[in-house]
Amino acid sequence: MRRAKSLLAELRSLTDEVNAFQEGTSGHVMVGTLISASSSLLPRAMQLLKQRAPGVLVSLRVGQMDQLFPALAVGELDLVVGRVPDDWSWRNESPLLEVEVLYGEQLSVVAGVNHPLHGAAPVNLAQLHGFPWVLPTRDSLLRRTADKLFAEAKLSTPGNVVESLSILTNISLMQDQQTVALMPYEASQQFIQAGMLKAFDLGAPLQFGDIGCFFSNGRALGPAARLFRECLNLAREEPASPALS
Repeated sequence: MRRAKSLLAELRSLTDEVNAFQEGTSGHVMVGTLISASSSLLPRAMQLLKQRAPGVLVSLRVGQMDQLFPALAVGELDLVVGRVPDDWSWRNESPLLEVEVLYGEQLSVVAGVNHPLHGAAPVNLAQLHGFPWVLPTRDSLLRRTADKLFAEAKLSTPGNVVESLSILTNISLMQDQQTVALMPYEASQQFIQAGMLKAFDLGAPLQFGDIGCFFSNGRALGPAARLFRECLNLAREEPASPALS
């Protein structure tokens, strides 16, 4: 099965090469992503790709690194865009993969715009600890970062917690003007600018880590995937448009 998947990946690349020769830039690129990277960077990259090559089909798969890394290693995905784990060298797939860092991501602690502590600036995690929280699921990199933040503040994980990676569900929960959530900065911005959420001033930025583009070091990217990778690099250098920021 592993060899068959790799063979299918090579056949897709061959199809891309033939299409690029016969029709100009066309083909199919399959991208895996985490939520933190899918809210602004990827839409900008897709817009750039469609401007340059409208015939390219992009398939987007959202998941956790435990799901995306194996799929990338066997060729089910061409690229994965997401948080670079602090230590991923122990993974079985790591010798087969490389990563290009795109940008450094920060975190925002957010709530509904009428949360009672929005008037106090700055606030700290101890003041927010007793409110209801939405935290990522325990198998996610963001949850490990959240647990580390509470530990560094000498706090336990809040007792009143909903675990969720659904952005729409989390936004709805925060409309009670009590619930607090930890979100990647990029993911929070469009909801903040839409007036649905407001970030707390914690006095200093919270670092999440680097967002990178992962790819196989033993399998050449097809033309469509190479073009999409170029668009990712262009997108990180461009300011986000109002509709996407």
